[in-house]
Amino acid sequence: MKLFPSISRALCLALTVATLAVFATPALAGRSTPLVNPPAVVIPATAGKAWTEIEVRDAIVRGGAAKTWVLKSEQPGRVVLAVDVRSRHAAEVAITYDAKSYRVEYLSSVNLNYRKAEQGEVIHPTYIRWVRGLMAEINKGLGIQSTQAEPADADEL
Repeated sequence: MKLFPSISRALCLALTVATLAVFATPALAGRSTPLVNPPAVVIPATAGKAWTEIEVRDAIVRGGAAKTWVLKSEQPGRVVLAVDVRSRHAAEVAITYDAKSYRVEYLSSVNLNYRKAEQGEVIHPTYIRWVRGLMAEINKGLGIQSTQAEPADADEL
């Protein structure tokens, strides 16, 4: 039994698609999580040998490259790394460091739902996974044991 015999099948399909688009788009666009910069990572001496600032910088850059982050700029004690996924999603972080620690800080992003909300800054959860993956790779290069499962690569969005 047809509920609306005067409505063509094509019009019915168009109305269904339009309705789904109206209700699904906000849900997809609104997928976000609080943006919290991770705490500084303390770098322990390995086998009684302390790290130099240059070695820490090199571990950061190598770790970034392993996760598709590229060095965008640097100055003593600070590098800026950027990642671009399929020319659709991008993020940029600043990493401040010395011989004893490093810290990752959000700078900017493109198409990752970043915004300032009432409860603070929010961003797409994928950015958080990218940063965790970046930090896990840096930690590996510095001989720091990771306590989390290996996070996703940046190209997984």
